[in-house]
Amino acid sequence: MHSFARKERISRRQVQILESYLRAIPTDSGGFVRLDTLVGLLNNFQRAIAENDAAFLEQRRGYRTDRVVDVIEFAESREFCALKGSLWTSTKEDLWKIFHNHPPPFEVLLTGAAGTAKSTKSWISTGYSLYLLSCLWNPQLEMGMAPVDEIFLIFQSMRLATATDTLYERLRRAVDASPYFQGNFPRNRKKASELLFPNHVTVKPVTGATDAVLGLNVIAGVITEINFMPVRKDSVKLLYSDKQIFDVGMEMYRNLRNRIIGRYKQLIERGDFVGRLILDSARNHTNDFAAKKIEHAKRDSTILIVDRTLWNARSHEYPPGTPTFLVELGTDYRPPRIITGPEEAEDPENVLEIPMVFRAECEQDLEQALKDLAGVPSTSTGRFLPFPKEISQAQDRYQARSGGLTLFRLEDVSFRDVFGIATYDPNRDRLEWELLINGEYLTRMKMEGDYRYCVHVDMSLSGDATGLALGRIVDTTVVEKTHYFNPEQSQLTPIENLVSPVYLIDGVLRIHARPGEQIDINIITDLVLELHRHIQIRYGSADWMESAAMLQRWRANRITTGRVSVDKSPASYFELKHAIREGRILFPPHQTLDRELRRLKRITQGGTIKIDHETSESKDCSDAVAGVVGVLQRCEHRYQRSS
Repeated sequence: MHSFARKERISRRQVQILESYLRAIPTDSGGFVRLDTLVGLLNNFQRAIAENDAAFLEQRRGYRTDRVVDVIEFAESREFCALKGSLWTSTKEDLWKIFHNHPPPFEVLLTGAAGTAKSTKSWISTGYSLYLLSCLWNPQLEMGMAPVDEIFLIFQSMRLATATDTLYERLRRAVDASPYFQGNFPRNRKKASELLFPNHVTVKPVTGATDAVLGLNVIAGVITEINFMPVRKDSVKLLYSDKQIFDVGMEMYRNLRNRIIGRYKQLIERGDFVGRLILDSARNHTNDFAAKKIEHAKRDSTILIVDRTLWNARSHEYPPGTPTFLVELGTDYRPPRIITGPEEAEDPENVLEIPMVFRAECEQDLEQALKDLAGVPSTSTGRFLPFPKEISQAQDRYQARSGGLTLFRLEDVSFRDVFGIATYDPNRDRLEWELLINGEYLTRMKMEGDYRYCVHVDMSLSGDATGLALGRIVDTTVVEKTHYFNPEQSQLTPIENLVSPVYLIDGVLRIHARPGEQIDINIITDLVLELHRHIQIRYGSADWMESAAMLQRWRANRITTGRVSVDKSPASYFELKHAIREGRILFPPHQTLDRELRRLKRITQGGTIKIDHETSESKDCSDAVAGVVGVLQRCEHRYQRSS
């Protein structure tokens, strides 16, 4: 110290202060200085010199206790949570991983089956972070904060009652019954909605508002049921954003994570951060938040994934030797099924062994049982078209063939905006169709030969938007291995060396109405008849009962018509799916169609398959394209095996 003082030209008075301080460093009976105390003292020394203020030397650093208990002792000891005898072995194993793994995780995803103690692990983990803070003389100083800053540990859910009842109240009861907290870190009992502790440490449940944590110095947090947060298309928060949807769960997670990372990044990277970000939720579907986080964890060692089946979490109830049966998990092409042996499975690596006691539940509703008991998300509610690359390639092939031209000049129109009218006027002269139809592309279509076209209109029951698509078969190709949807058996059948059609969707149009107006079906009828004047539209279909007059007028102009619903049978959508995956379709770049295709989901209810969309999404344009593909496949092509 004297050598350093001479080098830095520290005054004699300052040297005396430092000498007194260094002589006062506490040592144990063996003359040793505790490491946390030494590190704190050296940090104080550094700050005192940098700020030229000896007051920093008086700040107490390190731990107030000679011994910091581990998370298992914290959970089981009567001094803390008093849970000995009530925690499963799996719960203790997971708690140990959360706090004592090397390297230690920062984010923890607790997922899997229902009833695997996810909430228990969440509140105990937050309680242990609270305990670690209580052990420090000056937590703000150790975290690089101002002495007057509050430290928050929060519980967040979509509903405040959920965060309060399932997490906050359980921790509050444990703290109030704990001799340690009562004697060493007592809370202010005058306030019930928050837990207020010494050193400005607060435990607080918050609402599901995505900005609920703004302004808070959060050091540990739990977001519960994040896989079930809503995804909104009409949120006011999209007004000043280029996003198409507002994912509440993702925004909630980003806000909380960014607040913690932004303040404590160095501590997290150093591996001695006391807080954890716990994400607690059962699985919802194959493309939910958990799926993305599991994929991210493969590249980030600070993320811990805890994913347990019910029998794995309760291993004490299902010891080795418990009778089991086998289930082959589902894929995008087939639902899960019970099998008698691994040799029966199409993919032996996709087989799950389940205790026999759960067989009755699985026989009653296998997909729901897998979700509840094993945490396996239903393939029926996952993405129907998990081919983002192939969807983009279909658009690229269209661009290359058309030279960048499209049949319709606009992707999304209202008739009032284009033609100046919203409803059909029989006394009006012919509409200026060139405002909507690209004559150059239409001429190209006529020059390409005598193709037979199909048009399908997907009418919206609410009248807010309608999808229209026009297409044709331009070629055939041999597909070595594919699947054929059998509508009679309502299942997909594998088939080899099949001569399959190549589809070209020439145009896709989304038609919407202004607020307070309805889409006039007569103008749609005339639009198709105008196209029919130039090209041979052989087939015309629609999905709405009110479309009878439109189909009748088309039929009078020698167009074969019929009502076609892609909702009643998924056959058209499965043909569209196979065409995209196998590179047998071309369709124009279209913002709405692209979004709809990428977000379609498959639902199975009572053995019936349905292709649907999320609550905040639509599928008017994708329905129109699927309708064209389905009609052309049934009316213009007869499948045959390649010789």
